[in-house]
Amino acid sequence: MDPVRIVRGLQQLGVQKRLSYGGEGAPACPLEPVDEKYHQLLLAVNISQKENEHLRQELAKARSMAIDEKMDADRLRSQVSWLQGKR
Repeated sequence: MDPVRIVRGLQQLGVQKRLSYGGEGAPACPLEPVDEKYHQLLLAVNISQKENEHLRQELAKARSMAIDEKMDADRLRSQVSWLQGKR
């Protein structure tokens, strides 16, 4: 399934849920059990997508830090080599 469709499905179900109540003061029509289960699954997928995005961001930060540390280590090695050559 396409993640965009899943999110759209969740948003559309939310709109349908509000519209199903029949307006102000009208009694709320409960969702069918299948619709409720679908809604729960969409929520779970939406949450896992947000968690995955957060993990991707954390991984990108860690990679960036590792690259910076490697560049620092390479620079220090170069300076040590240069200083040893000056002796």
